[in-house]
Amino acid sequence: MGNFFDKHSLFALGIIVVTFIVLSATDVEAGERDCLSKIAYAESRGESVLGTMAVMHSAVNHARQIKSSVCKVPAVQLSIPDNLRQAYLSLAGLVLRGGNPDPSNGSNSWRSKGGKAKGGKVTAHIGKHRFSKVIHLANR
Repeated sequence: MGNFFDKHSLFALGIIVVTFIVLSATDVEAGERDCLSKIAYAESRGESVLGTMAVMHSAVNHARQIKSSVCKVPAVQLSIPDNLRQAYLSLAGLVLRGGNPDPSNGSNSWRSKGGKAKGGKVTAHIGKHRFSKVIHLANR
C-alpha cells in the first residue's frame, strides 16, 4: 500500500497553501494600505510628501505600539478623490513595507498647527505638524 499523497499531490497542496498565505497577506496589506492612505489624506493634506510620509509612519508606529491594525489608530479617515487615490495607496504601501526612512523619527503621535501630544517627547517638526513619541498609548 503506497503513501496517501504522492509527490505531485504534495506539490499541488503546497502551492495551494502558499497561494492562500500570499492572498491572505495581500488582503491584510490591502486593508492596511487603504486605512493608512485615508488617514494620510485626512491628516496631512497641504503638507509635502515628506510630511505625508511622516504622518503615515507615525500612524504605523502607533499601531505597532498598541499591537493593533492601522485601521484602529484613533485618527480621521477620509475618502480619497479618484485622481489622488493611487498616489496615496502607493505611498502607504511603501511605508508599510518599510521601504523608506521614517521622517517622524519614531513618533507615534502627531498634531497639526504646532500642538504637542500630552506627555510626549517631540521627535520632528515638518510643515504644520509636530510629531511626538508618547510612552503610554491607549487603544481606543
